[in-house]
Amino acid sequence: MLTVLTACGGGAGENTGAILPPSDIFVPQEDIVADSNAKLTNMVSNSEYQVALFVSNKLGEDAKLVGLENVTGRSATTRGAFIPNTSGSMDYDKAAELVDMASWLNKSDTSAEDIITEFNKDKNKVKAALKLMDDMYCFVGGDAEETARRILEMRGSHKFDKPLEDLIDKTEVLTLNNVDLYTAPWADTLIKLKFDVDEKGRIKSIEYTDAKEILDKKPGADIAVGPMFRDGETAFFIETDKLTKEDMTDDNPDGNIISPEYIKGDLTVNHKHEYISYAKELGLRYSDFGVLQTDFKNSTFNEDALTPEGQEKLREFLAAWGVLIDPFIGGYTEKQIDTDTMKQLAQNGEIKFTGLAVGDVRYRDEDAYNGNGIDVPLTEDSMRDEEATLVVNNEGKQILTADFSKDWYKVQVIKNADGTNGFKILSGDGGADERFHLDADKLPNDIPDTVEVGNYIDSSDPEQIHNQMVFATGYYGDDNNPSEAVGLVKYQYRPNGLIEIPNEGGNGTHYESDPNGNINLTIGFGGKR
Repeated sequence: MLTVLTACGGGAGENTGAILPPSDIFVPQEDIVADSNAKLTNMVSNSEYQVALFVSNKLGEDAKLVGLENVTGRSATTRGAFIPNTSGSMDYDKAAELVDMASWLNKSDTSAEDIITEFNKDKNKVKAALKLMDDMYCFVGGDAEETARRILEMRGSHKFDKPLEDLIDKTEVLTLNNVDLYTAPWADTLIKLKFDVDEKGRIKSIEYTDAKEILDKKPGADIAVGPMFRDGETAFFIETDKLTKEDMTDDNPDGNIISPEYIKGDLTVNHKHEYISYAKELGLRYSDFGVLQTDFKNSTFNEDALTPEGQEKLREFLAAWGVLIDPFIGGYTEKQIDTDTMKQLAQNGEIKFTGLAVGDVRYRDEDAYNGNGIDVPLTEDSMRDEEATLVVNNEGKQILTADFSKDWYKVQVIKNADGTNGFKILSGDGGADERFHLDADKLPNDIPDTVEVGNYIDSSDPEQIHNQMVFATGYYGDDNNPSEAVGLVKYQYRPNGLIEIPNEGGNGTHYESDPNGNINLTIGFGGKR
């Protein structure tokens, strides 16, 4: 019986069904580009190189007959699985022609006569397209009539539908340098992240740059931070704080984090910001959600700048900051569905996405470190809700619900169709309790169950409301069919609103957020329909 594995049939009319090789001699193809990218993000990664590689792999040795000759290590018994010569270039145009031909063969109005005509013009092209949908097809067997009959027979029983769907999915060119991601490291802006890929589509680094517009079209920051360098399965950038001895001692000594007697010279502190994606565990394909994580506890500094006592003080200060997360969201622009379309799609019932919400709450400890005050994390680890939801209803209202009641509250974040926002507490007594970590004499009498909040703005208005929020969302899917969603929230509760601050030099005053008692909530969400 094993002798039949050496070939799949002879001339016309013979053995049109191939015999597959046994699994012990089947050599699976590894796409090193996709595998490499998947270590950072789960999003679809199809460069032209990868598409040509995939099509060549499907055809095996027969790829040479249609101009995809960049294969090596092949034998007749391992047809359909070869080790490519990845150092060379692959012919994307020829691969794309075969995919288009496969789609044409599966169309109901493509007749047997049409197929015979094409077969007689270029039989290898027709056979290759057929083989992309039918692994059992023997490339070297069958004449024009037989091939047409086989195609119509399989098409009539819908045997091509799923293979063709998978083929198109794997050969749609989507390169990660066309993905826009956003994060909100500060209260009044969003910052853009951008993948930098090589000529084959593999991620080299991630640019962390200025964003002129964000998902809901608000202005971004004018800032450029530079690249996040890739290191195997992670990407990160190092932020460096440089403080001269004069910088650290010019101010009131009582207000310094480190007293002057502990300072020996200029100080350099390095913080590592790491890119962590949750798309892999969520199964997101066209969008990404994760966090830029900064572990201040493990930040480094030049110890010779401080006395041993000063080193200990600085370590205590960094440890108090703990681990900071800045969620990021975004995805492929060509797969994004705008909120107006989402509203229309929800006319027959709300559209609901379920997935993961990651949250971080920080409160202001104004007495810490000689009166400097820092934002202290509520919990050592990020808060998580693995059954969080994001809903769009037929009014265009978007509602994110995340249950963090184990550590804080169950909350609801609302964006109405008119752009106004709302923040709602769904658990607790409806008022402030110790989980807000605010001094009682600095709180209003109560915090209502629902508060209307405005967008973060740069304002000198002393009557500015106490609650402010950024709520950005993104919806993604094929052909305006939303299959996944991401969301990002920055919410700040300021019990004291704005306070009047004298300008330097005594020239008038300005208003700033009172640093005493602020609560800062950050939430990132990713989910599927």
